[in-house]
Amino acid sequence: MRTPGTPNRSADERIEALKRSIRAIEKKKREEDRRRETHQKVLLGAAMIALARNEPSLPASMVGVLSATLSEKDRETVAPLFASWQEAAAANRDSDF
Repeated sequence: MRTPGTPNRSADERIEALKRSIRAIEKKKREEDRRRETHQKVLLGAAMIALARNEPSLPASMVGVLSATLSEKDRETVAPLFASWQEAAAANRDSDF
């Protein structure tokens, strides 16, 4: 039974409209999940960088782990950051004496 104010669409049209709605909702969820994961990675990375700057032994152990997990291109991208950590660690060792 048709209610007043609703368009007179066939069942197939309503099914297609519902499928489009479901696809839109799924796309939005994937985007939200991707944004949340990116935010988590940024927060974790920031925490690791802060730790590495303040803990002289951490950069050396991080280099080994990250070298095994990062691509060559990504290792080149983070190399200056690793170098600055190593310089900071050396400066900390020198100032301890």
